[in-house]
This record gives sequence, C-alpha cells and structure tokens, in this order.
Amino acid sequence: MTTVLMTLAFSKQSLIQGLTDKLNSITRESLTGIRVVRVYNAEDYQNEKFAAVNDELTRLNLFVNRLMAILNPIMMGISSGLSVAIYWIGAYVINDVAPIARLPLFSDMIVFMSYAM
Repeated sequence: MTTVLMTLAFSKQSLIQGLTDKLNSITRESLTGIRVVRVYNAEDYQNEKFAAVNDELTRLNLFVNRLMAILNPIMMGISSGLSVAIYWIGAYVINDVAPIARLPLFSDMIVFMSYAM
C-alpha cells in the first residue's frame, strides 16, 4: 500500500513541476507584455489563462498533499511496529541465555535499536 501511494505521489510531482513552470511563464508573459495586453484589451483572456493553470495546479497539489497526509501515519505505524518487533525478539533472545550473558546482549539490542532508528 505504501509503495502504491508513493508511486502515485511521485508520478504527480513531475506534473506539478510542469504546471508550476507553465504558471510562471504565463505570469512572466503577462508582466512583460502588459502594454500589449492592454492595447488589445486581452486582460480577460490572460486572467482566464492564468486561472485555468492555477486551478489545475491547486487541484494537483491538493491531491498529492492528501496522499502524503495518508502516508505519514502509515509510515509511523510501520516504524513503531518494527520497534516493537525488535524489542520483542530481543527480549525473547535475552530471556533464553545465561544471566551472565544478558547484559552484553541487552546492550547489543539497544545499539541495534538505535541503528534501526
């Protein structure tokens, strides 16, 4: 599920970059050619052109942000589950050894846990 969400979100990122570039070029055209736009009375056309790209970019950004909002709790759950599994398996292994060997195994488990984080 995580892979599907990540693939979906990252595939949309290139579209977002393209739309951002298009929005920037429309803005640049509008700013540099403001006199021409006013002469030909094309302000409404330029505004509609900007609004269309802006709406598409907003829709796409909302979609990606919603996916990431779903993905964050999933990743935290996986991380917490792995931490519990490491401690559980470590406790099981430590419990089965002689009392004198428990301290080095415990410290190894703590070190492994810090590496896993």
